[in-house]
Amino acid sequence: MRIAVCDDDKNFLKELEEKLYQYSCISRVESYSHIETFFMDLDAGQHYDLVLMDLEWGEQRTGISYVEQLYNTAPHLPVIYVTGFNDRFAQHILLKETNLAGYLTKPIDNQLLEKYLRKVMDSRDAGKILHSSSKGVRFLWM
Repeated sequence: MRIAVCDDDKNFLKELEEKLYQYSCISRVESYSHIETFFMDLDAGQHYDLVLMDLEWGEQRTGISYVEQLYNTAPHLPVIYVTGFNDRFAQHILLKETNLAGYLTKPIDNQLLEKYLRKVMDSRDAGKILHSSSKGVRFLWM
């Protein structure tokens, strides 16, 4: 599985990348501390099986808006939100149409991370599409 990790904290990126490579199902992890680079790589044809997206970017946009942008170009790409600010974003994550596959809080719980990775792999292997929508009230959760 190829994973993109998007977070503006370079120390966290390194830590999570090391953690992900401990799983035999992970063939490649690309870390992005600049969200623009992630979108440029996608536009250039880079392919991922999963994106882990930080919710807090210290800018005017949040990870929620970046995932909405991602959904418009790659609606079948599953996303796991990652945040250290659980109370700030919890009520907003389902307001946008996305392909939400999970929600992790920092520090990352290894067992929960493994469950989410398995969920994404099982969905991909079964040909299922993880999907979330609040306006059309359309959800597919396993």
